[in-house]
Amino acid sequence: MKMPFAFNLKLVFRLLLPGFVFALALYPLLHSLLNSLGVTLAPETLLTLSSVFCGWLLVVLDMQIYMGFEGRRYWPAPVHNLFIKREQGRLQHLLAALDKPETAAEASVELRRFPTDGKGEFYAAAPTRIGNLITAYEEYPKRCYGMDSIFYWYRLWLLLDNDLREELDNQQALADSTLYTAVALKICGLAALAYALMQMLSPGSYTYLPDGPVLLALAGASWLAAYLLYRLSLHLHAVYGEIFKSLFDSHRGLLDPQVGAALAEVAARENINDLAQRPQAEKYQIAWRYLHNNRFKDAAGQVRTIKPAA
Repeated sequence: MKMPFAFNLKLVFRLLLPGFVFALALYPLLHSLLNSLGVTLAPETLLTLSSVFCGWLLVVLDMQIYMGFEGRRYWPAPVHNLFIKREQGRLQHLLAALDKPETAAEASVELRRFPTDGKGEFYAAAPTRIGNLITAYEEYPKRCYGMDSIFYWYRLWLLLDNDLREELDNQQALADSTLYTAVALKICGLAALAYALMQMLSPGSYTYLPDGPVLLALAGASWLAAYLLYRLSLHLHAVYGEIFKSLFDSHRGLLDPQVGAALAEVAARENINDLAQRPQAEKYQIAWRYLHNNRFKDAAGQVRTIKPAA
């Protein structure tokens, strides 16, 4: 639902801006490759086409980009563990800051960007700031209402009116674009290093390339810009997270007919008469377990497959 199909700000944020930065990194290589094949394209045409393709590629890789930034995948175990300890240290620093009147207010804001466990204690679930921030707001519906946020989010999204969906998607597009562009800048840094090496090995073979020292400076500047953009993205993701939480606070009732239908189906298949009287949080969990996995937790706490329909 993130893929932009209209020429609007979301297209610029998600596709064109990061795609243009990505395409700049590849331009000298693409230009030389096309020349070697005897294909001639105007620079602006090549840059436009490659910008659209690179932007589309970043949108397609959205899940992989977020998993990498959050630290859910692609991190070697020693690095992952090292950064988890780093986030745990930052958490302890914030908890200590709560005891000081001059830092308590700001520390309390930062602490809400960490998830909480079953005892209500903050903990570091991810090796990165953005990973803990996203985990915190995605776990909010389960902590408060017993709702699995990933499962119920898609069903809630379909029930929202178009204006609200558009507002949510605009905010998410702005947050997405910061990470996409940060990835593009990291690629620019790697490309600049590769071009510097190519210049050393074969001077003058690649057009539109500055000298080696300039390329090294560009690599450093790109990586610094990527880091700064990532840090700036934290606020945007925090704002989106508050909207995400508020949406469950104010609109979760839209899901009640679906949850009620699921409970009625479970009651009929399992011969249970009291599901409608269960606490609301338990109702959400029963419906999730049935619809997501075709499972049911009985009175003994055993999770088993629900009987097929008669």
